Amino acid sequence: KEGEGGRDRGGAEGTRRKDAPKEVLVKSANAYRPGRPVDAEAALKRSVQASLNKICPENVELIASQISEMNFASIKELEVAIGLIMKKALAEPHYCETYADLVFRLHSSIPSFDNPEGGKPITVKTTLLNVCQEEFES
Repeated sequence: KEGEGGRDRGGAEGTRRKDAPKEVLVKSANAYRPGRPVDAEAALKRSVQASLNKICPENVELIASQISEMNFASIKELEVAIGLIMKKALAEPHYCETYADLVFRLHSSIPSFDNPEGGKPITVKTTLLNVCQEEFES
């Protein structure tokens, strides 16, 4: 069967002898291990990013509920999450409508925060507008 591709091109059954001892791998002292987030903001970023990496038009409701269940404790955390969504939408324009649907769903499910300067409360919508303004001014 010459000329056909594939892994097995005939010949020997493998290069390893069946009676040869197996090599044992030794763990290195400085081997890579995924680290734990050092603070709450890093943990939030990791969680939001993990959810955004799985988004598609079919599961946007599920992702929105996962993100809204993260219980944002401050305006800063909300800004971080919306900033990640914005960056992802800019990086993946073919999913732009999906990210818009996500923000729409988040707007109705994430509660607003009191504005520390007084005035209107801080919502997902106002945070998105601020993030957009900062992005396009820089």
